Amino acid sequence: MIRFVMVKPKKELPMDYLKDKSSSLSELLLVENCNIYEKVERVAKLKIVTKKSTDLYFTEMKLKTYSGIQHLFVDIEPQKIHTNDIDLNLHELKIQIKNKLRKDWEECVWLEDEQSTSISEELYGKIYRVENKLRQFINMKMIRKNGVEWWENYSPSYLNEKYKKRQKDYKMAAESFKNVSDRLLSIDTDDLLKIMTYQIKKLKIQDFTTLEVMLEGIKENGEAVNLVQNYKAIVNEMKKNMDVKEDLWEGIFKEYFPENFIEEWERFCKNRNHVAHNKLLDLSALDKINENIRNVEGYLEEAKKEFDKELSEEELSEEEENETLEYINGEKRKKELHELYIMEQEAGISILNANMIFDKFEEVINQFIEDIDDTYYFRNDIEITKNKMSIAESEQDLLNISSKINDDILEVKSKLNIEEVQQGESEVLLKLIINGKMIEECSLKYINGGAEFQKDLGYYLPTSYNEFSQKGFEEFVEHISEFIEDYFPNLKEEMEIEMYIAAKDGGNNPVADFSCEECGEEYVCTNDDICEIGTCVNCGAKHEISTCERCEVTYNQNIDGGEYICQNCLEHYLEE
Repeated sequence: MIRFVMVKPKKELPMDYLKDKSSSLSELLLVENCNIYEKVERVAKLKIVTKKSTDLYFTEMKLKTYSGIQHLFVDIEPQKIHTNDIDLNLHELKIQIKNKLRKDWEECVWLEDEQSTSISEELYGKIYRVENKLRQFINMKMIRKNGVEWWENYSPSYLNEKYKKRQKDYKMAAESFKNVSDRLLSIDTDDLLKIMTYQIKKLKIQDFTTLEVMLEGIKENGEAVNLVQNYKAIVNEMKKNMDVKEDLWEGIFKEYFPENFIEEWERFCKNRNHVAHNKLLDLSALDKINENIRNVEGYLEEAKKEFDKELSEEELSEEEENETLEYINGEKRKKELHELYIMEQEAGISILNANMIFDKFEEVINQFIEDIDDTYYFRNDIEITKNKMSIAESEQDLLNISSKINDDILEVKSKLNIEEVQQGESEVLLKLIINGKMIEECSLKYINGGAEFQKDLGYYLPTSYNEFSQKGFEEFVEHISEFIEDYFPNLKEEMEIEMYIAAKDGGNNPVADFSCEECGEEYVCTNDDICEIGTCVNCGAKHEISTCERCEVTYNQNIDGGEYICQNCLEHYLEE
């Protein structure tokens, strides 16, 4: 059952609206025959027969008014239920009917879609299996390396809190598992990656007198504003002096997975949430999500194989953990840290180190790249390659978008320069390049704070204030989106418009009479005004198209038929 409702007509509906719209459904490309078998004042019941498989679909349209606003309820139900596969005709029919009606109404609300629900149920089972494989792998590796109490020592504190809040309810619901460790089963899918990439940090302060001065300042200054400022200064000072003691990704998990695992898992989590939160799904989304599931599951299977190989070797020897102690580097370093703290407090500035400056750039740019990937993720006719910024590389290829239909390539490259000294100006230069030609540049800039000691005053005064400039960045992002639309237009949508016009007004159908060899969709082009003849606008696959001299059907000569005649006509002649 498919049910949706159109709400609030854009203009007053004519008296015979239902009759006219019912009749117009016969113009749809998929429809072979459309008959009204029951008609009352505000209800029309139809029988629709499709061209592709002569399947029968019962469709009902009902006009109702609530609070003075008209609603058009549409129900579509197949005569035959496809239990083992997806009813492709129903999938296409519901979209074509929706598009046919949509232009007359302000809103379209999807109420029920058993087909989309079925896709979600199919995907969720696979997703559940794969995410639990990662839980199993993390548990096995961490227990093997760090013992059964690894959770207490190697998990972020906020995940510990999340687990404690959920633990009681989960164990109340599953009485038989009260005495079983369920920590990884109780946290969210996104959190698994946070464990794998968790960095254990420790405080590295050579000059403890700096903190003593800060704490003493809190005692002496009792005003609320001063207290807040001093506490904030202490936190910032401690953050600047945190060193990575252990990196779980670099030290434990990286060797088992390919470079793109983190990106694939982040996409997996987005797909999981899309499915779990009952978002509508179509066939294109099904293919994309299935591909992502296969990739992630393949990576996990390979990781487990490598892990299993190591077990016998690991059992022969015990790994020893060597903890190193950091000692004071000398009086000179003490003096520098103390002076820096005093300088920042008196001048009201901050002098950020390279990592802190990089974090500011990274947050803005990675989000921009991720937004573009999310926008075009379900497009099969383009390929998107993206890379997260790295402080270790001064020049990077951040984004590459290429078309499967033509030779166009859009690239975004970056050039990073960080100056962590006082008043240092750091910059990320972004370049938009299309087909090898530089089109536009944009810079993000960060200026570090600076101060000088004024002998006559006896304290520091600022020479420059911290400034993070994103001037022109928003326009740069907008231009990239515009160029993507210009160079990588959605030819699938353009073809559907031409298909509708051909069915409505007559003319040549822009789609071949056979499915694409690559993706199985019926989007092989026969109109060179849209793109090269024989190209599938859904996935970019190329086909050799011939037109039958007898029946004028377009067919794929690589698969059936002869040089000038289709398979059906060829069989007809052979029978004669």
